[in-house]
Amino acid sequence: MANSVEGRYAFLDHELVEFACRIPDRKKMPGLAEKYLLKRIGSSILPSAIVKRHKFPYRAPDIESFLGCPEGRTYLQENLAPSQVKDADIFDPDKLGKLVGKVLNDPPGKVGTVDNLVLMAALSGQVVFRKFLREGAHKESFAPTDKVMRMSKRGKHVTG
Repeated sequence: MANSVEGRYAFLDHELVEFACRIPDRKKMPGLAEKYLLKRIGSSILPSAIVKRHKFPYRAPDIESFLGCPEGRTYLQENLAPSQVKDADIFDPDKLGKLVGKVLNDPPGKVGTVDNLVLMAALSGQVVFRKFLREGAHKESFAPTDKVMRMSKRGKHVTG
């Protein structure tokens, strides 16, 4: 997460960018038709089902993938344990602990969207904290004045 970049190299071609800048704005996205020009161009070579399908987000594995096996549940419990959350000092340990308890006791497949997103954000934050700040990788990855380090030292809580 610290060094990844989403690259869409075909769209970085300077001639394509120059061409796109010459297209009038009203023709780039009429109304709210996202990717209008790409769909028009692609309609002659792509199946209709692809051109007409609605946009959908990519989602990384969700909390359900951790709840489906004993190892996943253990990983979740270890990384979101109150002592670990308190040590990172990013999230509110009490509120996060209640949410973890609720989700662990919910029937399989019943985790709500908001709970799922909050827990995945917290789990990701805890793992990044452990890997990059707690285990020493931060000495190479972050300068002492880095905003992330300052926030961590001030004890900013980012969940409510």
